Amino acid sequence: MTRNLPLKYYAKYMGWLCLKGKYIQMKFVDEVRDKFDSKFPFSLLSNVILYRNDRKDTDLFANEIDCLFHYENNGKDHLVIVEVKDRNDIYGDTQSQPPTKESSWKLIYNDNEIRKEKDIKKQVEDQAESLRQFCQNIPKSAPVMIEEWIVHKGKHIRPVVADRSNDQLKLLTIEGFKDHFEPASLIFQYVSLVRPNCRRC
Repeated sequence: MTRNLPLKYYAKYMGWLCLKGKYIQMKFVDEVRDKFDSKFPFSLLSNVILYRNDRKDTDLFANEIDCLFHYENNGKDHLVIVEVKDRNDIYGDTQSQPPTKESSWKLIYNDNEIRKEKDIKKQVEDQAESLRQFCQNIPKSAPVMIEEWIVHKGKHIRPVVADRSNDQLKLLTIEGFKDHFEPASLIFQYVSLVRPNCRRC
């Protein structure tokens, strides 16, 4: 199907990027952005940093959102957090179990040669709470639905896994991510945190 494509299109299809005449492997976060931009150009905000206002003064860590976008559906505004994990080893309650809608979603990180287990559900839920608090500070803003998508490189689990207790929180493969924003009923618009109820931002 792709063999008859010109080299530059075939390379992009396979996740490669042409830079100064040389083809290099595209970073996973760029691949995610590219798949989104191919349908909805200039609609993602990257590296959005927010602080929660319910933490102690000694807790100054920010919540950094990889990508953020806004869409309207049936008269309701949605803000979608996209957390990109360049990993294929997300697991459930134990490392031998795949992530499911009932289980935890976890990763192991090596921090200065110290292995640490990270709860990526909690990470994204913290981001959502920061965004929710920010939106509450906007005067006369309409209620906003916040969705959380974690996009990863794994191929051993289902394309879409929705959390049982929060159906707005989803774990997506790159194929699941692409299929998730395909429905024609979704009208995507440029995200505006200043005026989230704006219809022509």
